[in-house]
Amino acid sequence: MRGSAGAFRTVRLLAQGGLLAAALLMLTTAQAQLFGPDVVQPPAVLKTPKDVIDRWLKADCSLRGSNDIYRECVQVLASRLPKLDESRRHHFGAEYSPSAYLRCRLASDHGETRCDSHKLLRNVNPDHGPNPNVPGPIFPETPRSSTAYRKGMGGKEYFDKLCEAEAGEFVSRTVSGVLGIYQIRPRAVETDAALEDPFVLEDPFGYSNWEARNPYAGLLGPTGYRFLEVPNGPSAPNGDGRFTRYIRMAGDGSWKPASQQVDAPKARYGFAWRGISRDKDRDLMIAGGEIAIFDLTSGELIAIKRGFRLGGPVRRSRTGIYWPVGDVCGGDSRSGFAVSEFITRVLQAEPTK
Repeated sequence: MRGSAGAFRTVRLLAQGGLLAAALLMLTTAQAQLFGPDVVQPPAVLKTPKDVIDRWLKADCSLRGSNDIYRECVQVLASRLPKLDESRRHHFGAEYSPSAYLRCRLASDHGETRCDSHKLLRNVNPDHGPNPNVPGPIFPETPRSSTAYRKGMGGKEYFDKLCEAEAGEFVSRTVSGVLGIYQIRPRAVETDAALEDPFVLEDPFGYSNWEARNPYAGLLGPTGYRFLEVPNGPSAPNGDGRFTRYIRMAGDGSWKPASQQVDAPKARYGFAWRGISRDKDRDLMIAGGEIAIFDLTSGELIAIKRGFRLGGPVRRSRTGIYWPVGDVCGGDSRSGFAVSEFITRVLQAEPTK
C-alpha cells in the first residue's frame, strides 16, 4: 500500500542550529491509518504451562531455555503493551511500537535489551502527601515567557532564550536548624533507553540516578540532615502505605544510613518536582523542570527552582540525546546532586554538635 508523501512524519531533532543526523522513526498515527492499530494479539492457545510462562514474564522473557517458550513469552509480553495514545504522545517513547518490539525480540537473543526503545512508557511518579486527610502542596502556575518559539529557531538559540527569560531560583525565605526532610514525590529509576529518548522522561532537567536509586544521597551526611522520610509507593518492596525513615548514624563513616518503617512522617518540610513543557521543546532536545520546597504544615511554597536542559547532540547516543550530560542554564550546577544542593541552601540543616 502506498501513502501520500506526508503519510509518515519523521521526528527530526535540531540542535545548535543544525539538523541532527539521528532522525528517530516515523510516528505511528499515519501507520495506524494505513495498516490499522499497532497492537499485538496474544497466542491463540498457550502451549507453555501458565506457571512457566509467568516465571518467564517476570524476567522479561530473558531466561535461558527453550526458544519455543521464549517466542510465546515475547508475544504475550508485546500483547500487553498499550496502544499508543496520540493525545498523550509524550507519555510514549519516540520509537514506541508493540509490533516492532515483537519483531525485534524475535530476531534477538533472550537477554537483548536493544529492543526496549519500542516499549518505552513514561514512569508514573505520584505525589504522596504526608497526611492523606490534608491536601498536598500545590505548584504555582508556571509563567510563560514572552520569548515564544519562532519557526526556524535552532535548539541552542531557543534554549538560551528560555534560560534567560524563565530559569532561576525563587526563594521567599530560608530556614535554619532543620533536622529532617520529606520527599513528596520519589523518582522511579530510569533505563538508558529512557535517558536517550526525547519524550518519555518527564523531567530530564532534575533527574539523576543518585536521587532515584538512593534518595538520601546528598541530603544525609556529616553536615546534612539527621533523617529523610520517603513514602513506600506501590513499587517499593514494602509498598504498604507506610513510610521509610532514613537515619544518619552518628559517628558512622558509611555513606549508607540506617532505615526504619514508620506510620507517619515527622518532618515539617518537604520537596517535590515536576516537568514543564514549552512549544517545540522536546523536538529541539530541550526539557524543563521545577523543584519546589514546601512547609508541610501550612502548604506554603518556600522556594522553587526552574531550569532547562539541552539534551544533545551526543555522538554515541542512539538518538543523539543523552539527558544526563546535556547542557544546563548558566549558573546551574551540572552535578548529579544539583537538586540536593538547592534544597540544602534553602533548608539549612542543624549543625552537628
